[in-house]
Order: sequence, then C-alpha cells, then structure tokens
Amino acid sequence: MPDTLYVRGTPEQRWDILDFINYVFFQAARPHDFRKLLPKAYGDNAPGEASSWHYLALQNGKIRGVIAQMPIGLTVLDETLKCGMIGSVSVHPYARGEGHMKRLMAMAVEDARERQYDLMILGGQRQRYNYFGFERAGYTVRYTVTQTNLRHCLGDTEKGTFTFSELTEDCPEAVDFCYGLAINQLVHGTRPRERFLDFMHSWHSPCRVIRRDGRLFGYFTDGEWAVLDETLLPYVLRAAMRADGLREISVTAAPFQTERMAVLANIAEGGHIASSDMIRVLDWKNVLRALLKLESRFKHLLDGTAVIKIGEKTLKIAVQSGQISVEETTETSACALSEMEALRLLFGLEQFVTPSPMFFNWLPLPFFISNVDEF
Repeated sequence: MPDTLYVRGTPEQRWDILDFINYVFFQAARPHDFRKLLPKAYGDNAPGEASSWHYLALQNGKIRGVIAQMPIGLTVLDETLKCGMIGSVSVHPYARGEGHMKRLMAMAVEDARERQYDLMILGGQRQRYNYFGFERAGYTVRYTVTQTNLRHCLGDTEKGTFTFSELTEDCPEAVDFCYGLAINQLVHGTRPRERFLDFMHSWHSPCRVIRRDGRLFGYFTDGEWAVLDETLLPYVLRAAMRADGLREISVTAAPFQTERMAVLANIAEGGHIASSDMIRVLDWKNVLRALLKLESRFKHLLDGTAVIKIGEKTLKIAVQSGQISVEETTETSACALSEMEALRLLFGLEQFVTPSPMFFNWLPLPFFISNVDEF
C-alpha cells in the first residue's frame, strides 16, 4: 500500500474534494452534485475556509478518503455551544479497509478539542460511529395529521386564507421575515443572513413561505416549521395538503415546542417520540448546563443535587428553585461512567420509561438540532 498523508484540505483542493465526494456517493447510491445538495458547505457562497474543514487521506497526491467538520454555533437560550458538524464521510471504493476513517476521525476529534468545541454531531449508522465515541442523543416528537383528522376537528371553520410560495432572494422582505423567525427560536443554529437561503435549501429541500390573507405568517421546509401562531397550525396544514394534493402530512415538534405538541396531540392520527442525531460531548459541563437550562423552560425540574463522574472528570449538578449549576468537584461520586455510558444514560429514551432516581425528573436531556443545520 502506498504511503498515506493525512492533511487538512486547502483552497486549491476545493474542486478535487468535490469531485471525490461526488464520485464516492455516486458509486454508493446515485448521482450526487454536492454544490447543489449542500450549498451551505459547497456552494458559491460557502466560506472561503470551507476546504480547510476537510481532513484528507492522500496517496501519491490523490484523495483516498475525506471527512468534513463544519463549525456551527448552536444557540440554546442565551448560550451558544460550539459544535463540529461531521459530514461527507467517504472512502474510495478501492481504498476501503486501509484504516483511513480511523485516522481521519481521530484528526477531526483532535481538531475539535484544539478549537474547544463543546460537542460533535453527525448522522449515520449507530454502531459504525459508536466506535468513534458517538451515540444517539436527544429526541423529537413526530405527528402524522391526515385529511380525515382535519375534517373532523376543523369542520368548515376557516381562519383566513393560507397561501404558499418558494422562499427566494427575489423577495428580500420574506427572507428577512423567515430569518427573524428562525433566529428567535429557543434553539437554533447560526445561519448568517447572507447565507440563510443556502441553509434553507440543503439536500434539494424546498423552503416555502406561508402567508395568511396575504401577510407573512411563517415558513416550512424539511423537518422545520415556524409560524407566528401555533394554534393556527392545523389550518396551515389543511391548506398545505390541499395545495399539494396530500392525504397526510408529518410535522416534527422539538422538545421545547410544547404549544405545538398540545395543538397537534389533539388532532393528529398518531405520534411517536424518536431519537435524534448522534453526538460526542467534549465539554460536559457546558453541554449539561445549557440543556438543563433549556429543559427548565418547558418542564418543572425537581430540586436536587447529583454528582457524576464521566471519564476523568467529576461534575456536581444542582437544581434549586429553577436555578441550574454544573461545576467540577472533588466530591466522590456513586456514579462513575465512561463517556459512552454517560451518553446512553443522560440522553437515552429509556429514561422516559425507567428514569434513574439519581437524576430526579431531569432525563432524558433535550438535545435538539434542526435538519436545516445538519451537514
């Protein structure tokens, strides 16, 4: 096997990187054009340093493996977690089994630590990424609403005329409006206004503006809905189904979107709780504090104190009259876990059914990131 160099990408390698990932994903599935699929990372408006997000395995100057790590800020209430979004994981078909993914993922983790990221996020087959310290975390509630549900629940009642159009820069007023809705959510990724449309149109997902009686009212795209009044969402769904000739439609509610859950639970044919992305936590103190603060906004957390050892660090978590604190401590913990065990305990959906008494009613932690912000 030729000697392999493991390096960061450079601006001069931009087109080689694109050609490589297009080729590998084409071989694995179907034709891909990542400039159109992921404009936020590969389009004309992508940051100039985007090539340096990529870690490359090179043999004789040719790319044999790639992992990308896109930096993104995840705002949770008044805190912003620094995240590394992993994507474009690819190895040339003729170079598989040579250990490139292990080396490249190690580079990504080391780089994330040097940059003081709070966590890393990716999507993919669970066990494959368990080997690299990632585990499923967070949850969403997904509701399915049918025409029949709406016919029985809404009858002939109308709450205005809802219309839909594509979100484009031809109407900057609409883009500004949708951008404002996006960044005012309790949890949102950093989507610069000048690149907002690139985020909203990733993976060929259309983004549609909602108007009520001609006035801007909201938007929706794959996995993300935002409206001015959640109580009117059923009427929006009915209009959307009529416009697209659909018999049913699915809507996801993030853990903190309790008003949406209350509205949809009353009309939906059914719903289910599903785990979200896979994460690797690098700064447990920051992540636990941010997520517990978020949870306290939509759930009454019982007062209490828990001391937990995760890897080499011991943390004292306290909830007192709605105030959250997470600090390193020298106290002895009755709960000593590896990082993978901590991920499964603190974020696992099993906590809905068999909650750990050590953590009162705090679990599972409500990690959430929109599809729009994923790689």
